[in-house]
Amino acid sequence: MRTQAAATRTFESLVEPHRRGLLAHCYRMMGSWTDAEDVLQDALLKAWQGMAGLQDTSAFRAWLYQVATNACLSALRANKVRSVPQLASAPVKPGDGVGAWSEPDRWVEPFPDAEAPDDLSSAVEARESVALGFILALQHLPPRQRAILLLSEVVGYRAAEVAEMVGVSVTAVNSALARARVALERARGETTDWGLAPELGAEDRRALERYRRAWEAGDVSALVALLSREATFSMPPVSNWFRGPRSARVAMEGHVFEGGRHFKTVPVAVAGGVPAFVLLKAESGSEDYQPLGVQLVWIRRGKVRRVTSFLGPKMAERFLKLAGRRVSRGRRV
Repeated sequence: MRTQAAATRTFESLVEPHRRGLLAHCYRMMGSWTDAEDVLQDALLKAWQGMAGLQDTSAFRAWLYQVATNACLSALRANKVRSVPQLASAPVKPGDGVGAWSEPDRWVEPFPDAEAPDDLSSAVEARESVALGFILALQHLPPRQRAILLLSEVVGYRAAEVAEMVGVSVTAVNSALARARVALERARGETTDWGLAPELGAEDRRALERYRRAWEAGDVSALVALLSREATFSMPPVSNWFRGPRSARVAMEGHVFEGGRHFKTVPVAVAGGVPAFVLLKAESGSEDYQPLGVQLVWIRRGKVRRVTSFLGPKMAERFLKLAGRRVSRGRRV
């Protein structure tokens, strides 16, 4: 038992310097932080089980990335291409209704800034590599092509090393890489607006605070007044989305705040620098707040131009945990 415990501690100490980088790699592959954490856990279990067969411990990092990449490729066989509602379909008319939750594996998820990789050359490069714009662009690549691009151009392995990791020839790696670069460049034209967000100025910070207070007060008129003329409002995994203040008002009054439902907001940091909150929901007359999701708010010149609420209690709970917060019945978290 002592020998096994010591081996476990040794393995964990070897993995720990690479954990954030591996998690970010799985997130880039999967497009979902929740799925990335689950896949990485499976990959690390396989790595632990196969540790005895590793001949060259100097190649430990590369071997971990190989195991994690293969775990992602296996998981992606059943997954659909992920996106956001605004890029997947046209906006609905106000009278069309909000719609129901559907196909959670169709949508990307935000990634916490606290988990941004620490094995890249600069902090900006690390943040950009897990920003939503880049993740959305990656979704246009087939899984194996995506893996080859990431291992080569983000993680930084040579073509021969990547070939060994994914089990193809060097020629196949170079060919896939060339195609991936072209496809990624084309896709980034569509997803650039979802990338790194500029630091907020004083005007935008004040508008964001007014927005947050209005959300907690359930003041739909105040929320709508803060929206730009072309603002969009979406709530994946609900596929319907709305453009403009009038449509957003219908969605808020007819669904979000329906029946006296009320919310608390907990500021959290997402990769890419977009202002974000964990949403906690309680029904009318109740103080039992439950995690609902993570809302990102894009704001410019004092006006909110996009609100996307990524709904998912499990994801919200993980963001709260990273922020050192917990849900407390009847009290602010």
